[in-house]
Amino acid sequence: MSAASTGCPVPFTVEPPFDNNVHSDLVLRSSDGHDFYVSKAILAFASPVFHDMIVIPAPPHVESGTKASSDQRTVDGLPVIDMLESKAEALDVLLRVLYPVETPRWTDIEMLSSIARAADKYDMKVVMDWVDESLRRKVDDVQTLKEAIHIYLIAFTYGLKETARLAALESLKYTPSEIYSPAFDYLSA
Repeated sequence: MSAASTGCPVPFTVEPPFDNNVHSDLVLRSSDGHDFYVSKAILAFASPVFHDMIVIPAPPHVESGTKASSDQRTVDGLPVIDMLESKAEALDVLLRVLYPVETPRWTDIEMLSSIARAADKYDMKVVMDWVDESLRRKVDDVQTLKEAIHIYLIAFTYGLKETARLAALESLKYTPSEIYSPAFDYLSA
């Protein structure tokens, strides 16, 4: 009996091109412990934050074996960057948007919210543009007021004004019943 048929979540597996690619020179570790083998050049090109993390050298260590030098973790001889805000599924989609591979068509609003958080943190315009486009497509398929408000909150939070406007207009088609959305948790007071 498979995990999917029992209702249990299917374990995530890192797939090509992020599964120990020979062209990789960096490892991104998701918050749930999955390693993604990536290219520094692609990350640096897509993100000024990654550019600075990669280009600006780490401070020199006085002697090996000190706490500072033991903080430099590697996997297969490659440096590791922890992506504490991104679970494997979200990190996989984010990277597939950046890489010259087939771009995923993600429709889960929570996943889009997670990807938007990482794209915002790492200043990845191309990923945020993809999130914006995905949210706009989702506005066309909204089934409940809760979905419309959730899309609005994500779009508003990340400055996606036109998408926020469209989601707000869509919300007017529904009668308020329950309007709480997990996206409320990310709004500042």
